[in-house]
Amino acid sequence: MRGSELSYLPLAIERGIRLHRSADTFTDSHPLILDLKQQFSGKLRRMSGVIIDIYFDYLLMTNWDDFSVTSSNSLFDEFYDELDKFVLPINAHFNKQAQRLVKYKWLNQYENRDTCFQAFSSIESRLGNKIQFAKDADFFIRQHHNLFEKKFSQFYPELLEHGVNFVDSYSEHN
Repeated sequence: MRGSELSYLPLAIERGIRLHRSADTFTDSHPLILDLKQQFSGKLRRMSGVIIDIYFDYLLMTNWDDFSVTSSNSLFDEFYDELDKFVLPINAHFNKQAQRLVKYKWLNQYENRDTCFQAFSSIESRLGNKIQFAKDADFFIRQHHNLFEKKFSQFYPELLEHGVNFVDSYSEHN
């Protein structure tokens, strides 16, 4: 979703988009993430934020039980059911992506580390293969898995707290 004017959306969707944007901003400016980005070579540094984001999705899935009492499968099944019922009449791109997300269950696939490489390759393709980073990124994260895991375990609880604070604050003002 582009733009800051989101009041035409149902409140829950607007709040979710704003939460996602807030989480992205928090992540991009966090000292642990900035430090992790510095570990990337000059060639990969340009895509470091994308690589970290995708690999952290994998790490979240592999550490899910540390952060939630609800199983990921249960949560995702509910999410996909809700998404399948939801249509945004004014945004055909959103609806197409939502249908693909439901059909292929992309979120569940992050339990498998190879999904990261597939995601990197997909991004390369969407960029017209002008930026080649998938193989190097895959090699880099395999080489530095312990570093990623350490940063993730330090960072993710702070991101959760940020999210809770955002939702509490957003609810108070709306």
